[in-house]
Amino acid sequence: MNFSEIIAKINSDKKLVPDLLKSEKGNNFRAVSEATILDVVDPVLKDYEIFYTTEIKKSDLQIKEAYGKNGKKLQFIATVEIKVSFYSDENEEFICSTESVGMGIDDNDKAMGKAFTYALKYALLKLFRLRYSDDPDFKASEPLHVDPPKEAEKAKPVKKKSSESEKKDIPMSEKQRDYILGMMEKKGISEQVIISKFGYEPSIDEFIPMPVAREIIKFLEQHSDLPF
Repeated sequence: MNFSEIIAKINSDKKLVPDLLKSEKGNNFRAVSEATILDVVDPVLKDYEIFYTTEIKKSDLQIKEAYGKNGKKLQFIATVEIKVSFYSDENEEFICSTESVGMGIDDNDKAMGKAFTYALKYALLKLFRLRYSDDPDFKASEPLHVDPPKEAEKAKPVKKKSSESEKKDIPMSEKQRDYILGMMEKKGISEQVIISKFGYEPSIDEFIPMPVAREIIKFLEQHSDLPF
């Protein structure tokens, strides 16, 4: 059996693909759930009598003090590297494997679960070349603020916003978001790269300032690590 037949089968079934493109409208972000991906992949694997296992190769959990709207809090940052291996049901013969990395940020103990789910979803999406227009996380992670608020700044009187500060309050447009996501996919740049460099996750963050969006676009257009 050729595994490429399974990839072709999943992508040729037009009844399945629209479910992956269905957007969760609201708050200017969209997502595709793990359940939706499994609903697409699992029936075809079952028809071909194939099962898969998931192995955690590396994991890391950091706990940092952060400052949110309600003051100091703990923020959990998890990173998980997994390997997904596929086998034949009949004789448990190894077919192929793929690897993926996921990151999860949470205020309590859900960070590791988020990271694992993120990694598995991306492994299946990329291996089976499923078409999708959004990142598979429903809730945007808030930026991590590690510096405490300054008391002097709290006491400052409220001033009228300058034109520069007003610009920072303008969110990026949906056209910019789609362009950024398209450039990331075209150049093979992961969400983790953008998060580490700019502190935002373009596919799911509800609000990204216009100036930051322009910087991300500039970075992507200058990036020379093309996959072709």
